[in-house]
Amino acid sequence: MRGLAGKTAAVIGAGQGIGQAVCLELSRYGVKIAAIDLEEPRETLDRLAEAGAEARGFCTDVRSLPAMQKTAQSVSGWSGAPSFVVNSVNVRSFSPILELSAAYWQNTIDVILTGGFNTARAFCPAMVEQGHGAVVFFTSITARYSFPNLSHYQAAKMGLEGLSRALAFELGTSGVRVNSVAPWLVATPNFEDRAAFFESEARNGALKRLATPEEVSRLVAFLLSDEACTLTGRELDCDMGYSLSAQDFDGWLERRGGGVRPGEDGRALELPLERRPRESSSHS
Repeated sequence: MRGLAGKTAAVIGAGQGIGQAVCLELSRYGVKIAAIDLEEPRETLDRLAEAGAEARGFCTDVRSLPAMQKTAQSVSGWSGAPSFVVNSVNVRSFSPILELSAAYWQNTIDVILTGGFNTARAFCPAMVEQGHGAVVFFTSITARYSFPNLSHYQAAKMGLEGLSRALAFELGTSGVRVNSVAPWLVATPNFEDRAAFFESEARNGALKRLATPEEVSRLVAFLLSDEACTLTGRELDCDMGYSLSAQDFDGWLERRGGGVRPGEDGRALELPLERRPRESSSHS
């Protein structure tokens, strides 16, 4: 794809899954990779090194604007201001809203929505100054389709879609494009313990299978490339057609063989990031 080679991409959430796949996909086009995560993304860096890619790892916390700004400065010091930024950081679990702890709600908003804001504040000023750039956020079809026990996740993802559109509108005259990718079920390592359920659900999408991180990463590469020069402020669903039947939750329960909906099995929630508030490990 045109317009990628020789440029630098900052990929936030690069340690595994979709973020790692994005790093590897962009490196195939000659993009230099700033692989960013809460901890050093060692596995990703090793795979990039094996592929002969030029890459460096950076550690940051998307919930902190000063930390993100410091990381953006470090990336610029290494390879110049990045032309591309991809934020694939995610956090998700299920809970009825009336049982959801305030700490878990806040962490979801902080990681997804505030993390998106911090990404824009940290990396976009240099893009505006240089007069070009492209940003991709990861939202979800959950932003526009209600699923049980995902109120916190839906609120954060819907907010991120709004932020993405607002950025696209404000930064467009500076030559900066901003788009969102909206998956649903993707076959990442995080979901291995629920593989049977996900594969069952995949059969109810139009394409009858799960998306892979590699497939999603190709869409990201397209959105960053010159091939997508006419696209900004868009959300592109990549859910294998699952949302075409996503609202049928009585049927959803029947397909699972009955039982409870996600979050209704009494299991305590855990904040998935380090440095989490102690009281957030159970329902409020």
